[in-house]
Amino acid sequence: MTYESLPFATRARLHEQLAGYLEGQIAAGRLREAPLLDTLVFHYLCSDNRAKKREYLFKAGESALEISAFTTAVEYLTPLMDLLPIGDPTLSTPAAIEQAQLAAITDADWRRGCSGRHDQWMGDYTGAQAILEEASSGAGQ
Repeated sequence: MTYESLPFATRARLHEQLAGYLEGQIAAGRLREAPLLDTLVFHYLCSDNRAKKREYLFKAGESALEISAFTTAVEYLTPLMDLLPIGDPTLSTPAAIEQAQLAAITDADWRRGCSGRHDQWMGDYTGAQAILEEASSGAGQ
């Protein structure tokens, strides 16, 4: 039986079971969490488990921030905003994420900067990180 022929509820359950298995392997010390964050995000996003979706989007966004991967952090933190409970004070942060997107350097900007005009094309990494940290504070709770 192919994946596409499975009912969506079955697919969601299987994705959650696989992610749960990976979490168990991490808890047992057989695997490390950091290299599996993207995989865990993928499987939980395909599941119906909103709490785990929030948890792993936040962890992956935070991990991306730690290595100054601002574009990647925005990709994880933006869908997190849709999963936060209504009335959560962190819901005011989509504008902060947009500001961080504008402050972070893009690949195209980097290539242009490498051609000689560094000062014109460099992003404001410190500003972007501060904005994204503000955006993600409290989201992992």
